[in-house]
Amino acid sequence: YKSQFQGYIDDDIEADGLEELYQDAHKQIREDPFKKEEGAEEKKSKDFWKEESKKYRDNKLTKAEREAKIQEKIKALSA
Repeated sequence: YKSQFQGYIDDDIEADGLEELYQDAHKQIREDPFKKEEGAEEKKSKDFWKEESKKYRDNKLTKAEREAKIQEKIKALSA
């Protein structure tokens, strides 16, 4: 019993008080069903996450840039 309900025992909640606890919680939910947590931040927008992901992506090189890079490597090896 103690291992199963240790959390309730630590909080001094007994079987009689449990029903009252649930009724209070249900009452609060009915008053404000979409209540935000007190320390919760605002949700970040889609644009924020788009910019965040672009930080870690490398942009693709154009064909001309790739060919120029290859020519530089060839010159470096032949020199």
